[in-house]
Amino acid sequence: MTANTTTITAPNAFAAMMASAKTASETSSKTSSKTASKTATPAFEGKSYYLMLKVKLDERAKEVVQMCRDAVSEGFWRHNEQFDYTLHFSLSRLGNGKKARQVFEAVKARNKAGLPTLPVVKLAGFYPWPCCVAFKPDSVSAAAIMAALNNVLEGIAGTVKEKESNLHLSLYRRRSPTGVSTMKARCADIYREVGYSRDYGKAYGTSIVIHEVRGDYREDIDIVSSDNSD
Repeated sequence: MTANTTTITAPNAFAAMMASAKTASETSSKTSSKTASKTATPAFEGKSYYLMLKVKLDERAKEVVQMCRDAVSEGFWRHNEQFDYTLHFSLSRLGNGKKARQVFEAVKARNKAGLPTLPVVKLAGFYPWPCCVAFKPDSVSAAAIMAALNNVLEGIAGTVKEKESNLHLSLYRRRSPTGVSTMKARCADIYREVGYSRDYGKAYGTSIVIHEVRGDYREDIDIVSSDNSD
């Protein structure tokens, strides 16, 4: 989960680095979404994959992210906050490359016919998780996310879908050398300062992608894109 210029962006040299990364991300994303239907199937073999809904935050959600930053030290949020080009809801564990290839080719064959409109997700607060700060969608949005997933996976068996009750958009995840006790303390600080009851804003679905486990999010393979990405 990362930074946007108004919410999830770091100052000075770090900001310049992230701005450059964001530009590269946008270029890569647009290129892949435009060419996926025209190019040969990527080499999926020998790797593991997830299906994800990538999102971008509206201005209100960005304000909430800034409130989270204000509740912790700069060093903490710089190290443990998710970069903006990684913001996503995990949808399904595809496992090996064979299943990822099957999904890619099935969606490609549909040539956009009947593919889902990606949802605008109303954020309903945080999960009370001790070591991860994550937005949860409201019930209507969660159902819309699952409907989009079921559409994409129509006719494809053997995938492990995320439970609707566990759909989440992570903002902070523990990264070494941050210790567990430190992470728990900072998560508690965020929950105390930001709270569980307010307008948390929205997240716009921009694309459904195939993501390689532990891979670079800027190299994700777009299989369904949305006007929300503009």
